[in-house]
Amino acid sequence: MPCGKMLRLRGFIGDSEWTGPWSDGDAAWTSRLRQLLNYRDASDGTFWIEFGDLAAHFTDLCLVRMADDRWSRMTMRSRWADETAGGGPNGSTFRCNPQWLVTVRRPQTRLLVELTLPPSAPPAPLGLLVLRGNAPPDARRRKLWLAEGDIVAHAEPRIGRRNTVELLLEPSETPYVLVPYAESDGYEANFQLTVLSDDREDDGKPDFGLQPLRPATDWHSTRLTIPLERVARLPGAVGAHLPFRLGGGGGDGADKGRVFAFADIIGLASDMRAQAGMQTSRQYPALGAAIAPIAAGVAPLTTLPSGAIAQPPTEADGISFGAELPSLTPHAFVPCISESGVATLANAPQVVLTLYSDRPIEAGGASDQVAADSLDPCGCAICSADGKKRRLCIRARANLPCEAFRHRVGGAIGPRPLRTCSDECVR
Repeated sequence: MPCGKMLRLRGFIGDSEWTGPWSDGDAAWTSRLRQLLNYRDASDGTFWIEFGDLAAHFTDLCLVRMADDRWSRMTMRSRWADETAGGGPNGSTFRCNPQWLVTVRRPQTRLLVELTLPPSAPPAPLGLLVLRGNAPPDARRRKLWLAEGDIVAHAEPRIGRRNTVELLLEPSETPYVLVPYAESDGYEANFQLTVLSDDREDDGKPDFGLQPLRPATDWHSTRLTIPLERVARLPGAVGAHLPFRLGGGGGDGADKGRVFAFADIIGLASDMRAQAGMQTSRQYPALGAAIAPIAAGVAPLTTLPSGAIAQPPTEADGISFGAELPSLTPHAFVPCISESGVATLANAPQVVLTLYSDRPIEAGGASDQVAADSLDPCGCAICSADGKKRRLCIRARANLPCEAFRHRVGGAIGPRPLRTCSDECVR
């Protein structure tokens, strides 16, 4: 029996093998063909079939790469949680996702990257991005923006517990950046990242490197969450804000550092308003921000000075901009929002202010340089009475005012002491 174009296929585990022409045990197999095709009559899940029979009897074909012991494998385990649950690349908080630096040492290095969730995690739209890294001197720092031409490979999100991307990489002066993500921001789950590569030289040395971002080489950063109701309503006005200054090496404030400022709206859900039909996507109020210098020994900042670096309000989930600032000089990162946009919101979102810099950031500054409102995010009259900087009150995290709770300065009060400011809020 003459044979045409032959293919060797592997069936799914548990499926029966092909029983038609050229199946195991078929009389058409000759000694010559057995030698040419290295054929073995065994129940190993594989079978031979003519191309015509494949086209006639099968509707789906999956391509599977079988990694053997010559492949190099690296596995990383991490988690999306709290601020690291940054969501997809279309959102402003995408930069917050865990990131890894990828290096290759040979041309045309083929990588297979796999993102998986544990069986206990709910399925979600999962994606993978491989990006060109930052230019020196920021090559080993977090990727903050997606610029045109940055995407090297992208596994589009698909619902499930697994996604993969295969790509060829060339050696580069700066590492590539690998970013696994869940499409929805706020999705929390453990995940595993596996990178495979064929060791072409078979020398036992991986042709690639995979490292997480390290605090010693990453950006310096600080972050503050503010209830939306405490953000200034008009451009130029000042409400709750983040005071800071950059550390420096000159001692006289003559040297400068780079700052990248991000203001993001979180906790904003669909409100189902009727606008051109039923509104099912998020609608954002106009959000603006500015960085303004603060003079020491004067009244608290109430309006933006003329030297402020401002970003005009934009209807989006977040805005960002960069600036070069003198070190050791107090500044304030001030958000603002349109009153009309706030009036239509059905829930209580928050604004997250984040600063990244190549210099150390001293958040809060001196207590006589800014209003107590900007120093104490919980906004409690008792907490703010002396104008000192304190940690965010746990009641403020739930967007509840501290005035509804008693404070203590020593000795337990009430049945449930809760960590807060420098004292404690209790029911």
